[in-house]
Amino acid sequence: MVKRLVNSLEKVYVDKGIACTAEIDESARFWGDEDDLFELVGNLLENAFKYSNNRVRVLVESPVKPDSGGAGMTLVIEDDGPGIDGKDREQVLHRGNRVDQQVPGQGIGLSVAHEIIALYGGTLHISSSEMGGAMIVVALPSP
Repeated sequence: MVKRLVNSLEKVYVDKGIACTAEIDESARFWGDEDDLFELVGNLLENAFKYSNNRVRVLVESPVKPDSGGAGMTLVIEDDGPGIDGKDREQVLHRGNRVDQQVPGQGIGLSVAHEIIALYGGTLHISSSEMGGAMIVVALPSP
């Protein structure tokens, strides 16, 4: 499913020439509704493609790693765009709050992702990527 989303977004953002790498542990499993996972990953990837300059990286890890806080699946999405300032990271998780008014959008993508993650007892952490932009780390527990 991640690969399908990446392929679709590469077509939508073809003019940006985004190079997206995806490392997916095929044994990774999401213990929930497939539509929820599609919505969650779709929103996060859409933001990465929208705000990146030309590079996006996706990592899906499983099984549980000792340092993952008990997550059944970890999803990491990074880009090389402007990133999200530390003071704005909590704000962007609330519906309708946007930091960047230069790029079209409604300010609901991250809030929807955050709500889905909360429904499954997971966590979402925003930090800075080594690529220069934002890094979103989602930890989803096993059942």
